[in-house]
Amino acid sequence: MNPPSNKVFFDFCHIVTLANNHIFDQGIEGYTTTIDFLSTLKINYLGAGKNIDDARKPVIVELNECKVALLSYNCYSTNSFLNADSSNYGTAPLLYEFIEKI
Repeated sequence: MNPPSNKVFFDFCHIVTLANNHIFDQGIEGYTTTIDFLSTLKINYLGAGKNIDDARKPVIVELNECKVALLSYNCYSTNSFLNADSSNYGTAPLLYEFIEKI
C-alpha cells in the first residue's frame, strides 16, 4: 500500500469507529483495505470486525493513569444486514444483551 498523500491529516487521529452503515460499501475487500490503511498509520479502530467478538472488542486507552474502555455499536434495526455474527464480518450491533453485560 502506498503511503497516504494526506497523512498529516491523520497525525492527530488515534482511534476511529467503523460501526457505521458505510463500512462495507466496498465489500469485505474495502473493509480489509481500510483496516490495512489504519494499521499502517497505527490508528486503533473499533465497532466492526471479522466476527462478532472482533467487532465488539473495545479499545482501551489510559488517561491520567485511568483506563477507559471505548466501545462502538451500530443501530441494529436500521442496519441489521451489516451485523457481524460468530462467523461473518460485520459491525457490532447495538443490542440490549451486549450492553447489559458491560
